[in-house]
Amino acid sequence: MNRTKLIGNMFPRGMSIRRIHTVVKGPKTVSYLDNGMRIMTYDDTRAMSAVGVFISVGIRCETDKTIGCSAIYDKFIFQSNKKINSENFAEDLSFTGNCIAVSNHRECASYTMQCPTYYVPQATEMLAAALTCPSFDNPKELDYVKNTLIEQIPLRARDPTSLCFELLHQAAFGETGLGRNAHFQARDIQKVSAQTMADFVQSQVRPDRIAVVASGISNHAEYVKTVQKCFEFPATTKSAPLPSSTYVGGMLTRHNTDAPESFEKFAEKELTHMSLFYPAPTVKNKDVMVVAVIQCLLGGGQSFSSGGPGKGMLTKLYREVVSQEGWMNSIECVTAAYTDAGLLGIYGSAPHENNEDLLRILTYQIGTISHRITEYHVDMAKNLLLSQMFLVNDTTMGQLEEAGRYLLLFDRVTTYDETVDLINAVTYDDVCRVSSEIIQGKPTLAVFGNTHGLSSNCGKIHNQVVKASKGKAV
Repeated sequence: MNRTKLIGNMFPRGMSIRRIHTVVKGPKTVSYLDNGMRIMTYDDTRAMSAVGVFISVGIRCETDKTIGCSAIYDKFIFQSNKKINSENFAEDLSFTGNCIAVSNHRECASYTMQCPTYYVPQATEMLAAALTCPSFDNPKELDYVKNTLIEQIPLRARDPTSLCFELLHQAAFGETGLGRNAHFQARDIQKVSAQTMADFVQSQVRPDRIAVVASGISNHAEYVKTVQKCFEFPATTKSAPLPSSTYVGGMLTRHNTDAPESFEKFAEKELTHMSLFYPAPTVKNKDVMVVAVIQCLLGGGQSFSSGGPGKGMLTKLYREVVSQEGWMNSIECVTAAYTDAGLLGIYGSAPHENNEDLLRILTYQIGTISHRITEYHVDMAKNLLLSQMFLVNDTTMGQLEEAGRYLLLFDRVTTYDETVDLINAVTYDDVCRVSSEIIQGKPTLAVFGNTHGLSSNCGKIHNQVVKASKGKAV
């Protein structure tokens, strides 16, 4: 029997329609329901459509009692829910689309599915059932997901870059909110019960934290009705407040000189990984686009690329560091923008014996951004940012991801023309101003590798950055 014919009966029909406020902007139409949910559609005339559910849930939402719940929630999407069991879910998936993609950020997650346009309603129902009606009553399914996560824990030791960035967030924000360690331990997963998961989903997966986006939709009003019939929430439950995150800065290191097994065939192994960051504008700050231009301007790269040379070779960090310092393995500018915090800094890796040289390079590079650029560099970075934006939006899933995350974070529709205008409005003076303002804050330094010989005083490191910004030798 074709299961797709039965999917439409998983949810009761004839439900009351909630009050709606609808905004049309360019090709995109957004409806705001009175329960806080946002629904966006647009018709891109492509043969394949896509559906995405974007939820403000992640490790930031966890507490000491719910460590690991967001990871279990992501994995549980393929298990049984209150509407359909796992076997039928897999069968339906084979009819309606090729896969479900899950992407988890520290404070939000996306669940997307690509399918033919005529299967969009069914795909929406499947995602709604999996995300809002998970059933943790079957202990075998819950144990399977937990064991899968536990088996993946040893693999994290093979990714020192990820370990370094976890240290960075812990040092920058403490051990709560954005500073929570995404690298949970086996004991954390083992102690999560079915009731803990049910309570976590009920308090965190709420309509005011959800945005639903679908492409290839010509009848927006009809799709809004479909979404309302699919997504059901307990009327008496309120969303748990998002834990606030305050930037504190500081230094966190982990001495380790044992070379891990590498995922990459040609990866260097005897390396120290280091991140030097400063507080930056939040995702809603008007200067966030300036930070994006700075990131493109500094860029970076690796001393060896398995795909051949050419990646980032014209950026400042590649030309001034990678091509000049033979011992440097990799260096790049990295940014992170959250709802109430942001980070901008430089990450690098080098042989253990060059750890002090690596810190010196990071200190100089982040302290002298405004001294080493011209309007030509800023224009080049803006063009790179524009090309990246258009390249991402050239694919169905890329366009959907960007639209969904933007709607979830900013609660409004933004057109390409508006984004282009924001990028083009960034000036040389803006880049100099923001890069100078950022280094006035307290730095955060994270090191995974050889920590011998490095200063343990974050204040001294900041003084070195300030000296570099004033043109003095570091």
